Amino acid sequence: MREPGKKQKGQILVLFAIVSVVILALAGLAVDAGIAYGVKAKLNAAVDAAAIAACRELTSSGGTNASAKDVAKNFFHANYPNGYLGVTPADPTTTISTNNGSTVVDVTATAASPMFFARVLGWRNFNVNALAEATKPSLDMALVLDTTSSLSGVFGTVQARAIDFINRFNETNDRLALVPFATGVGLAVSNGQLVL
Repeated sequence: MREPGKKQKGQILVLFAIVSVVILALAGLAVDAGIAYGVKAKLNAAVDAAAIAACRELTSSGGTNASAKDVAKNFFHANYPNGYLGVTPADPTTTISTNNGSTVVDVTATAASPMFFARVLGWRNFNVNALAEATKPSLDMALVLDTTSSLSGVFGTVQARAIDFINRFNETNDRLALVPFATGVGLAVSNGQLVL
């Protein structure tokens, strides 16, 4: 005669083994997904920084498309160091365009986040993508300079500072007007160029 409950103990052991494998598989996938999420978050931060830096470079007085792309690459790698969470991403792709007078910089990057536990299922990597866009609208500005005799002793300094200020803007996208005033107001333009 069999002892009651002996058959049930064997079933629980098999059920426990099956449930343990499923729980371990889910835990492993959760760890892999967490690592991929960390890579994605860091990649997003890196492309954001790259797009903002490239846009700022473009709007500076000496900024060119080539220098903006170099700045984007440098900022990207400064914000996503090689080997972070086991990933070394390739250089980002930077595209520069103009839309209705605004400068638009798009930076995209891809990284392959390694899988550790999901390799059992045949997944080696999880591809992570990030995209950032920075837009700098064109600037319309008027600089008003006092040319009265009250500045006669320091007008050379005022003139030099005004030139320094104007040189900080992008001559391609920004529009500036110089308005001198003394007893009246007039626009200081000669042959289509601002005159200081």
